Amino acid sequence: MKLSNCSSNGKERWFYARHCATWIRVESQQAAVKDTNTGKPLGRAHERYDEEVRYVKENLPLDRHAIVHGDFKFDNLIHRPDEPRVIAILDWELSIIGHPLMDLVFCISPFFTDYTKSRKLSLSFKDSPCKPDNRAKSGIPEPNELLARYAEIVEFDM
Repeated sequence: MKLSNCSSNGKERWFYARHCATWIRVESQQAAVKDTNTGKPLGRAHERYDEEVRYVKENLPLDRHAIVHGDFKFDNLIHRPDEPRVIAILDWELSIIGHPLMDLVFCISPFFTDYTKSRKLSLSFKDSPCKPDNRAKSGIPEPNELLARYAEIVEFDM
């Protein structure tokens, strides 16, 4: 498969293992960035990062290949104003051939943002449509609903 803006980079196997290695490196580099006011490293954004990466590495799913958006989230969707239907998906510059569960995980991650220690993220989470108190008003479905609908559409046993 050859798509103009989507590449497998010649790496059709071990998608999640490669992503773990990349994100371990990125997280380490971000933690070392120094605060402009104090000159001290910012530190880890997520206290349980190593534990979560270890879990992913120990429970890697079987390889599957699909077009992965790479930044699949609610604010990259355009909906019809008169019905609950997506009519466009924006921001494809991070797309790649990879494991389709990557987009699913990225899509549901805002439901769990309050678990990070980053003050900036925690403050913005209080107004998030994904926060439990805000979901009914926002129309955003529950994470379990999203997972069930995904499994139904792609015929994948979660």
